[in-house]
Amino acid sequence: MSGGLDDKTLRVFGELFHGFSVGWLSPLMSGGTAKATRALPPHALDTFAQSRPTDLEADKRLYEAFHRIASQVAQVGTLPYPDRGTWALGMAAHNLATLTDPLLDAAFRRSSRAVVRGWADQLIAAAGEPMTRGEALLRHALVLRVTALQREDRVIKNWAYTYRFWGRQAPANVVALPRVRFVRETVTQTPLSSFWTSPELDDDMTGLHESMQALAARSPLTALLGLGDTPNFRFTGPMLAVLSDPTLRHGVAHHLVRTGIGPAAARIGAALRELTAVGAPSALLGTATAFIMETAMMAALDRQSSEGAPDCQDVDARLFWAVLPEALGGQDALDPLEVVPPSDRQRLGEWAVAVASQLDPDTAHLAHTLFQRVALPPSSARAVASVASVWSPS
Repeated sequence: MSGGLDDKTLRVFGELFHGFSVGWLSPLMSGGTAKATRALPPHALDTFAQSRPTDLEADKRLYEAFHRIASQVAQVGTLPYPDRGTWALGMAAHNLATLTDPLLDAAFRRSSRAVVRGWADQLIAAAGEPMTRGEALLRHALVLRVTALQREDRVIKNWAYTYRFWGRQAPANVVALPRVRFVRETVTQTPLSSFWTSPELDDDMTGLHESMQALAARSPLTALLGLGDTPNFRFTGPMLAVLSDPTLRHGVAHHLVRTGIGPAAARIGAALRELTAVGAPSALLGTATAFIMETAMMAALDRQSSEGAPDCQDVDARLFWAVLPEALGGQDALDPLEVVPPSDRQRLGEWAVAVASQLDPDTAHLAHTLFQRVALPPSSARAVASVASVWSPS
């Protein structure tokens, strides 16, 4: 805890926190220009987690940005202030962003890369998994903004010289007297993600890519929302913990339907098939099945009356869609149907019949067998489901 630190260390950590929270994190979240400070050591985490920006406007912008992004996924009354795990991921993201600085390529500074990346990895490990609805939403908001980061690079030419400033503002003397000195400035935006997704990565950047993947994995809600763009998508324990919360499950399903089911149906179907094949516990299967039922219901009710049945040519997409007719076909499995108007129930029934006509015997049998094994969570109107005993909504 910070109480064991000497005054000098606390003062240094206070300066680092101010530069990080006011200069980098608050602008990052609110869409401003984020200015990195020095690399942040892991042993500063406890101090950071117990602090708030002394700049009240920056603090307000920070919280409002978290709340705004979280509200795009789920309706939240009061979002908690960023917790220790969110601070840890923010610090790690800051450190990884600093590793894209070309000035660190200088021979006498290059050795610091391994140290800074090691600090980032320690912070990612310290973050742990999100334990509440609020933590899941906070992490999603942070990771979403981090993945959208861009570095602003400048090339400035005058009658005598060419200057390059990577991720930095040009000094005033370089751009002074633009007409007299024939100053021309070119500004480009380079997505930070390009530094860790390029097909030609050196050893340092390969390590950075691995660290960024580990950071993103600490936000299972983000992974679920982006599963349509994720080949080889698979359910993980943290993802299923997120989906055990009815509010978050509804938010993910609504996002997937709003953006178009597309390849997501086949990817979710493949993930369900794998869960079934490995003998996942009934509660985990139930959470995944409830998610699929809700998503399929939304998609069925969202379609135009002129639209036909979904494309079930892909075997995994067939399994995804097979869940709904099986649930409607005597399983009495859909508690959410209690709040579906009779007219919509009829539409769901018609959709289920159209889907069932496209199912092969193996897929229909697998869907039927699935419902013999699952332990479906209670409806959101009556209780909050929980896969992990520590998971509770906030």
